[in-house]
Amino acid sequence: MANRNKILLIVSLLLFCILAPSGVVQARTLQAQTYEGDKFLVGQSFTLSEGDTLNGNLVMIGGTLSTEAGSLINGDLVIMGGTLTLAGEVNGDVICLGGTGNLAPTAEVTGNLVSTGGWLYVAPQAKILGTRSINTPGDTNFDFSKIVNRPPKFESSRNPLSELLWSIFRTLALAAMAALVVMIFPKPSENAAETVRSSAAVSWFVGFLTLFILPLVLVVMAITIILIPVIPLLLFVLMVGIVFGFIAIGYEIGKRLEEMTKATWAPPISAGIGVFIFSLVLHGIALIPCMGFVSLSIVFLIALGVIILSRFGSRKYPLPPRTFTSTVVPPAPSTSAKSTGNENGDPPK
Repeated sequence: MANRNKILLIVSLLLFCILAPSGVVQARTLQAQTYEGDKFLVGQSFTLSEGDTLNGNLVMIGGTLSTEAGSLINGDLVIMGGTLTLAGEVNGDVICLGGTGNLAPTAEVTGNLVSTGGWLYVAPQAKILGTRSINTPGDTNFDFSKIVNRPPKFESSRNPLSELLWSIFRTLALAAMAALVVMIFPKPSENAAETVRSSAAVSWFVGFLTLFILPLVLVVMAITIILIPVIPLLLFVLMVGIVFGFIAIGYEIGKRLEEMTKATWAPPISAGIGVFIFSLVLHGIALIPCMGFVSLSIVFLIALGVIILSRFGSRKYPLPPRTFTSTVVPPAPSTSAKSTGNENGDPPK
């Protein structure tokens, strides 16, 4: 009887080993999905498994994107400041702005491959049918002499695509810094954003006055001689504060967008999206003659006023009204009520 049970157990294990791979393949085949339309993801993790197909463009900001071998994207792939692992096929262009990327040996790109501001590794077996434009700090062919020995501005030929990509990279870096600041300092960021919401005009006026008062303060500090070493520290604190004020403006814009779209975002995501969109708008306005300086001046003064009114986010402005509570002292009990004796001091009868 025992030998018969052992034989049945061995036969069962053999059948499982033979049929298990085909069962797994069938399960993976059943899980294959087809996505229609463009995808725009922010701070998420997305995986395109084997057999999956995306008919549209894919744009991801600050997330993690993975495509397995056998997957297909019929469109362009753009990732900004995230992590890319590409092992499938992309029937379009692949653009990486910041972050890190890895193209596996099974990767295939029918369009162009563009990478700037990050680190991208391309396996030698990967197929890139279009052109390659990789300019990263890890590129050993990067020539620093082009930066050190740059010719005069009127003699240099600027590439509009490179200028655009560099602007987008700086915007992404600022958005990532905004998300990090809000994550580390949530309460000061919230107070500064509330100050922008309630007192933007007052902040601009305070920043305008500070711009005129600050030179006088610096002159007085220089005259005292003792305070001269404090001047660089003061200027550094003001620069950091202005950047924090700019992040507060972007954070408030992100919260307004969250209210308009009726979405629910984490505060760092709201700050990152708000700063990203706000920076792009400022770059667009800067293309208009004379408008770039005006817009940057207004934003600079508002940011300066916000950090002064909110004291670097330590309080909200305007301050909540104070409530005064009056304490009513009860009257002292009458001596006549305590004493029931007569006027001569005789004990009560």
